[in-house]
Amino acid sequence: MLTLCRAKSAWYPIPVCRNPRSRVLNPGDPQQYNMIVRLVEKTFKVTNSDPGFILPNSKYHNQYFCQNLIQSLSIHNHTMPTLEVPGAKLHYETFGAGPLLLLIHGGNGHEALFHPIAKILQAHYTIVCYERRGWSQSILVGKQDFANRLSTDADDAHKLIAHLSTGPAAVFGSSSGAIVGQELLIRHPESVKILIAHEPPSFSVLPQEYQDQGKGLIQHVYETYRAHGTEEAIRVFTSGLSKGGDAATMKQGWDSSRGDEVRANLMFWFEFEIQQYPGLELDLEKLKAQKEKYVAAVGEESVGGPIGGPIAVIANTFGKELSKFPGGHVGYLTDPELFCEKLVEILG
Repeated sequence: MLTLCRAKSAWYPIPVCRNPRSRVLNPGDPQQYNMIVRLVEKTFKVTNSDPGFILPNSKYHNQYFCQNLIQSLSIHNHTMPTLEVPGAKLHYETFGAGPLLLLIHGGNGHEALFHPIAKILQAHYTIVCYERRGWSQSILVGKQDFANRLSTDADDAHKLIAHLSTGPAAVFGSSSGAIVGQELLIRHPESVKILIAHEPPSFSVLPQEYQDQGKGLIQHVYETYRAHGTEEAIRVFTSGLSKGGDAATMKQGWDSSRGDEVRANLMFWFEFEIQQYPGLELDLEKLKAQKEKYVAAVGEESVGGPIGGPIAVIANTFGKELSKFPGGHVGYLTDPELFCEKLVEILG
């Protein structure tokens, strides 16, 4: 059903039973009501006489409004189920149709941060955005094995791919999500068609001097969190990233005033991941055995910086060129359209 509600002297679309999490859109300047009707009819092959097609007879609309309305409704072909795995219930969403592409998040902890690129890529692939166990809506159930969290994360991703596909999937992982992707490729290579590892903070591949520097920075961030709270710790953490839009974007995403979910994710990240995942030993030999499936990805703004160091070493070890993506550590948020162009170029 499509209906509209009146708010602040403007009509706002609320797609009902198509995408209950769609955002309210701004209609902008007035235009003809019939233009909306024609665009919706053409796009969704419905008529305004169909049940559930409800639009007020108003002329307070414009083409920009129509385009946003269609974009909002065009993700109606997505679901938000859960997959039960030992010790957790994994929340995930799927968008579009085509070959499976699994997106693995990092310390931001919410699959919705991938929605900007999912809405673009859904024209080419079935996009799977999910939350790793313990994050946001992927709840923990019963006793956990936190000493082996990375292996468990990789096994969860393997189970999700097996649940949604009869064959291997393309996988994109960013930051600690790339660390999970690497472990998935090592433990379950049969599940992975190609892995695009975007800036994994795998410090163990660095020369000892730089390993110590990286681990020292992470320890400093953690101690800042324990002594002064999450806001100051995030400031310290983002100060070491690229000079582009990363810091501002990440600060906004990690703003604890945005709600309980953000606060819970921050605490989970500080206590169970920020030190543990970058500090784990990466088995380069086992990963190298799968190098034909491995794409070493770095943000253009991260090249030469601390966050781009580990992936540069991995690429060099495997004899591969670095695939440079627009933006920095969170280029999928700061430059989503150009980021998707690069992804499609690699995936074909």
